[in-house]
Formats: sequence, structure tokens, C-alpha cells
Amino acid sequence: MYAGDFSNALLYLDVAIQQNPRDACAHWNRAMCLLSLGRYPEGFAEFENRWDFSNWLWALQKPNTKRVKPWASGEICGKRLLLVHDGGRGDNIMMLRYVPRLRELGALVTILTVPELRRLAEQFGVEVITEVPADLSRFDQQLAMFSIMAALNETTETIPPPPYLKAMPRANGCRIGLCWSGVSQTQFTQEQLLDKLGLEGPQVQALQPGPTTYGVHPLPEGCDFLDVAELALGLDHVVTVDTACANLMGALGHPSTHLLLRTIMDFRWYYASSWYPTIRTYRQRVAHNWAEVFAQVRNAIAAVPA
Repeated sequence: MYAGDFSNALLYLDVAIQQNPRDACAHWNRAMCLLSLGRYPEGFAEFENRWDFSNWLWALQKPNTKRVKPWASGEICGKRLLLVHDGGRGDNIMMLRYVPRLRELGALVTILTVPELRRLAEQFGVEVITEVPADLSRFDQQLAMFSIMAALNETTETIPPPPYLKAMPRANGCRIGLCWSGVSQTQFTQEQLLDKLGLEGPQVQALQPGPTTYGVHPLPEGCDFLDVAELALGLDHVVTVDTACANLMGALGHPSTHLLLRTIMDFRWYYASSWYPTIRTYRQRVAHNWAEVFAQVRNAIAAVPA
């Protein structure tokens, strides 16, 4: 799998699962292989085994929400559906595109998410909560965000296109936004990214929280993802690693977003245009060698006049 040979990896994983049907790691890796190959109906059906493998945020809430009947398929019209944060913040930004689809099916949607995503989620005109309510009896069914894909039998061709989030651009004199690390991606430091891209700090807006140096503009303290969206839409370019920032830029349809990717990528980026057609991806051809990637990004940014 880590060699990128997903088809052959599936042969070994199928044997592993035959020998031990409860092997959570094998089920997880089988899902990742199928999804990376674009076999979404099979992959997301397999992905429904993820709770035995991954301790994501929603898993912490699962003991409380499991009292509500899960929705896997079938009639949802008129049902009060609790749509629950699943995975990372970027994963949930990616899956918010399905809220209008669920409403079109007649579901009465309430979104349970983290506070920093609340204002983004409220754009869909549904109830948004940030804590598991004490009384869950008012919900008929519940659904984890990623489980939407299996419930709707989605393919790479049926994914609702962006932009599905909006924000008012907020200019602050910067031209370029940077996001150099995330919860699962710590490939670069801020200093490394500035140096590799040949950027001067004062022209750069950080798009991740925390301290900055070299004159880079920090995010305002206490800001949420809507604040980040407003700042980003006031910038000419965004350069980011694979983290929530990339998903936010894609959801907004930011016209000049440049995504730095390792040789072995997250499954969504093998079909990046299905999820986020405005994002330009730059993938390593050789592991740990970023020189070509940074040269391509520098040329792309330089090609657009200030």
C-alpha cells in the first residue's frame, strides 16, 4: 500500500480479512486502497468499519449518540436527522457540501460539530450545535459525516461541486496565505516554507493559528474558520499542506490555491478534481524530495501579477 500499488495491496488485504474478519487495520487499509483507486461505493462501504480502528473525534461522542438510530439508507423525508462531526475539521468541511442534498431528500438536519466550524455550518440554514444534547429523543436518526457517502452510494462523478461555502473577502495588505502544518501534517516549519517559496514575511498571511515570525501576519486570536475564509478570499494566492486549510479553500472555490502533497497522498487527492476543481496539486515524484514541487509552485505564483 505504501508503495502506491493499491490493486496488489488489495489482494493481500483480502486474504488477511478472510483469515481474520475482525482485523480492523486490514479493513481500514482496504478502504483506503479502494478509495484511492476511485472505487467509492465499495470503498465507503468498507470505510464503515472505521470505528474499530480510528479514535476520531466522533468516536468520543459515539457512546452518547449511539442511542439514536443510525441512518444507512432508505426514506429520510420528514425525519429529524442528527448529522455528527466525523474525523478532522477538514473532513467535515469537505462533507458539508451534502447538507443541501440531505435537505432536498426531506431530512430535518441538525449538525453537531466543533465550535470553530459552527458559523460555516450555519450557512446552510439548519440548526447547528456544538455539544451532545442531554435529550436525544428529539432526533429520529443520526449519521456520521463520512457515512453520507455510503448512505447515498456516491461515486467520483456524483459529488456536489464547490463552491458551497461563502465569505466576504477581508483584505489586509497581504498577497499570499500560508499553512505549513496541521494535526496530521507537520512536514514543514513556517521558516522552511518562506525560504522554499522565496517569500518575504510582510506579504504573507498565516492561515493557521499560533505565533509567527519574520513579519508574517498571524491569525487574529480566537478566530474561527469563517474568519480564515474571509482573510483567504482577500489574498491572491494560498499555499498549504494537506490539512483543513486546503479543504476550506476548495470549498470556497479560491481561484489560486496550491496544495503540497507527499508521494503517497490521502485518498481524496487522487481524485482532487471531483472534490475541489480549483485546487492545484503538486505531488512529490520522489519521497522526501520537495525541490521540484517548490519550483512549480514558485513559477505558478510568479505567473500571476500582483
